[in-house]
Parts: sequence; C-alpha cells; structure tokens
Amino acid sequence: MKVIFLGLNILFLYLSGYSQIQYQSNQMTLLGHWTNSNIDSITDFGNQRYSGCYGWTDTLKDKRYAIVGGTDGTYFVEITQPGMPVLRDFVPGALDSCTWREYKTYAHYAYLGSDDSEDNRFQIVDLSYLPDSVHLVYDSDSLFRRVHTLYIDGDKLYGGGITYADTSSAMSVYSLAQPESPVLIRRLEQDYPWIEYVHDMFVRNDTIYASAGFQGLFIFTLRGDSQFVLIGQYTLYPDQGYNHSSYLTEDGKYLVFTDEVPDGLPFKLIDVSDMSNISLQYRENTSPGATPHNPYIRNQILYMASYQDGLHMYDLSQVNTPDKIGYFDTYWQNDNTGGFNDPVYAGCWGAWPFPEDQLVIALDMQNGLFILDASPALSHQAQVNETNQAWLKFQNPGQGDLTLHLTDPAIEAVHLLDLEGKELYSNKVESDHFKIPSTLFKSSGLYILIARKQDQIQSFRYLHHP
Repeated sequence: MKVIFLGLNILFLYLSGYSQIQYQSNQMTLLGHWTNSNIDSITDFGNQRYSGCYGWTDTLKDKRYAIVGGTDGTYFVEITQPGMPVLRDFVPGALDSCTWREYKTYAHYAYLGSDDSEDNRFQIVDLSYLPDSVHLVYDSDSLFRRVHTLYIDGDKLYGGGITYADTSSAMSVYSLAQPESPVLIRRLEQDYPWIEYVHDMFVRNDTIYASAGFQGLFIFTLRGDSQFVLIGQYTLYPDQGYNHSSYLTEDGKYLVFTDEVPDGLPFKLIDVSDMSNISLQYRENTSPGATPHNPYIRNQILYMASYQDGLHMYDLSQVNTPDKIGYFDTYWQNDNTGGFNDPVYAGCWGAWPFPEDQLVIALDMQNGLFILDASPALSHQAQVNETNQAWLKFQNPGQGDLTLHLTDPAIEAVHLLDLEGKELYSNKVESDHFKIPSTLFKSSGLYILIARKQDQIQSFRYLHHP
C-alpha cells in the first residue's frame, strides 16, 4: 500500500465572527465558509448549532447548493462560487431548537426531517425556484411527526426511527411516485416486530443495510410484494457499540459503518459479498479519541465525518489497509491528541462530495459549513494508483516473519518504519526475496514498507498480527 498522508499543512484564516483560526489539513483546501451567528446553540449538546447537511446541483441552471440544518430550521446556501457562499432562503422548522435534522433530495425536491419533541412535522421543499427562493409544498405531521434519518433509493423514501401521532416505527418505506405526497408502502415491524429501532439505513436496489443501534446491523431486501426479508446480519464484532450508520462501496462487496456510543470507537469495514459469512476487514479511529459519525463513499473514496474532529478521506482500493489521503479539521477547538475535554457532540456531523467534480461540503456542529477542494487528495491518489507497479509482493495482513518478494530487479533497498516514522529495519537488496524477522514488529498494527531504486521510492502499508 501507498503512504501518501504527507506532512501536515496549517491554514491560518480570518473568518467572519472569528479571530485568527488555525485549521489543520492535509491535501484538502478550504475554499469558503458559511455560518450564522444568530442561530441559538443547544448547550446540552456542546453548544451545538448545526446538524445534517446535503448537496444539490441544479443541472438546468448550472448552480450548486448546500442544504444546511440549523437548530432553528433549514438554510439553503448557494455555493456555485465556493469562495462566496450566499444564503438564498430559509425554511423555519416546526421547532426552533432541534438537535437533529436530516435531508435527502429527489429530482428537484428536498425532504426535511427532524427528530425532536412530539410536536414536530415533516417538510418537503421544491428547489426549482432557486436561486430566488424555495417553495414549501408539504408541512404536516399527517405522514409522520418525527424521523431520525432518511434515505432515498430509486423512487422510494426510507425513514428510520419514525414517530407517528399514536405509535412509532423502527423503519418505514414510502413511494415517491408523487414526490409532494409520499405514500406508505410498508413498515418493518409488520414483518420483523423484534427490531426495536433503526437509527439509519443505506439502501441500494431495494437492499437495506439497517443500523439498529445496540442490536447491531441487519440486512433486508424489500421484495416485489412489498415485504421485508432478512438476508444477513452482523451482530457480534470487535469494538461493538451503538450501530449508527453505514455506506456501501460501488461494487457492493464492502460496507463501512460506525458505532456512535460509547464515544471513541473505530469505524469498521466489512465484507458483505457473502451474506452468510460477513467478515471484518479493517477498523480505524480517525483521530485519537474522536468518534466516526457519518460515512459516505464515492469512486472508492471514503469520506468520514467525525465528532470532536473533522473530515477524513480514505482510498479504499485496498480494503485491508485503506490509505488516508486527505483531512480537514473543521473542529479547530481541539488538537486531536485524545486529551481534550470537549463535549462528545462536537465537531463534524456529515459531509457531501459533489459528483460533478472534487468539491466537498462538510458541516461542523459548532462552526458551520465548510466548502472544501478535495482535488489535491484525489489527484495524488489517482497518480499513485496509475504509477503503482507493485515493486514488492508480500502477504498482507501477515503473521510471524514478513517475507518480501521483489518484482523489480532495480530495487536497491527496502526499509521498515513504524507509523511515527522510526526506522526499524533497513536492507541493501542483494537477492529477489528475503525475510524481516517478526521480532522487529513491536506490536500488532500498521507499519510502513519503503522500496527505493535510484531517485524513486514506493511505499506500502503492512498490517501485522501477532
């Protein structure tokens, strides 16, 4: 594997309402920032002012927007010029002090959910009138009062953690044949009443990966007769907690998910190609003490938003040892050493990478909307993938002595480093294969292998097990 998480860049920026602020970043560039100092914060959740974000592109008008959840409602911010974000409209929520807001889009409609109190409402907005304004076309509790999370697959809207006037649903699915008037298709409890709650779900082609909190991860399919059928589950795994949210790779083979409670648990990457034999491939903490919150995957790149932290980018080309290729710390208030005393609910809530190019939005619960250029990370990742000629072959992950086979006779030396950059082994190459003794691996975990020839080097990540 390649190691391209190179030196740390520090950005010093003067932003409206802030003094000189230090943002840590690597291969991600801050283009613009938007915040509203008039939004009231929720002190019980770390002075939280924002939650939930999504992106929408008006392809007819060639304009882009960030949909931003504030405690008081939903903000529609145009970011066509990323360095000059403009607030175009605001839709007040039924409640003006909400901890949770959730958004998804379908055609030129945005679906606005919230999960606070009993007297809440579901909202649908027509975006086609932007940049002038948005039109609220549905604002009622008749469909449901509260919903924790939303997902749209094809013409179906899924809701997790739904509260109706007189009952609740772990998860329900609705038809969007009439986008302004969704129609209930099925509730999960009609088929699986023992599923207590679905916190979030990823859906592709009517296959649902349902994060069911402390019950674990359950995988359903919605059959043609509109019945849910359980086809897989993952309920016992290392560092298990409250199964929070997930995202599937494009090839459908791997799923990344997070565990929100207790805080500080690593995200997991599992192999779901065989539903009867789901297996853990990888797990990692984004930063010491941080809590991975919401994942998003596009073009083999994982965008992971983390509490007490910011946005991390991973290349999933090698699922056993993903490369961290980019980072931007939206939550500058901590130093990411694991020793901070910040509240659990602080930092980056979620992110959205636009499909048209390399623009990414990230929403921080305290600091607002960040508009980021991910092209340095994505370009570097593409170049490394193109030029990688697999100079070394070895078992990864591995145990015991590490046997290296050199596939390029021009290689002059091989080095082994720990993640702090300390050299543990160096060998001037004299044969096409040799071993690195297991005694040099001080503990299980990741190590760096560097192969050198003339003025070229190639780096790999190696995962060692005891």
